[in-house]
Amino acid sequence: MKTKLFIDFDNTLYDTRFLKNNLFEVLENKGFSKAEVLATYEKASSNYNYSPKSHLGELLKVRNFNSKATEAIIESLYLDAQEHLFKDTIDFLKSLDRTKFEVDLLTLGNSEFQKRKVEASGIDGYFDRIYYCEDQKWIFLKTLVKKDEKFFVIDDRNDALYKICEEFKNCIPLEINRTEKPLDPMEKPSPYRGVSIKKIDEAIPYLEEEQDARAT
Repeated sequence: MKTKLFIDFDNTLYDTRFLKNNLFEVLENKGFSKAEVLATYEKASSNYNYSPKSHLGELLKVRNFNSKATEAIIESLYLDAQEHLFKDTIDFLKSLDRTKFEVDLLTLGNSEFQKRKVEASGIDGYFDRIYYCEDQKWIFLKTLVKKDEKFFVIDDRNDALYKICEEFKNCIPLEINRTEKPLDPMEKPSPYRGVSIKKIDEAIPYLEEEQDARAT
């Protein structure tokens, strides 16, 4: 029986900083200050359901502007999504043993926005299943795995990993820290003390070790 491996998207496989920085630049070019763009970004992110459309909605509360034209400009930002995958993403996905693992993408956020990014990045074909969840992952996973099932999760949010491990005692978490500081404005401090890696290919020894242990 294959072991489920759930892999996060933003800041795990895809360097979200590029899209965020480019998006902020577009909005600043529309006359909004950095402070206004950041404050409305945080408001749009407050329910873990951020999308550019909701961000524009928050900016319309600040002052009126041509949001439809701005939305069209933002749409063009997806064109170079493949270039913003982390350099080790594709090699890692290709290296996974599909006879041992069911490889699933599990990404939290506005489903439409997340799907747009994933499809633009061109990696959807590397996964057995893709899950766009708007509930927190430790809640959503209850529909995908059994309470005592052993599975892997690779994610950049240690608060989510901590809660997942509270719900599923046989979960094997791998926290990936691509950058020094958390990029998710909604990430909360947590007592997570599990494995932490800097690059996605550093997960391979842990995956192989567990599978070797199950084979003996």
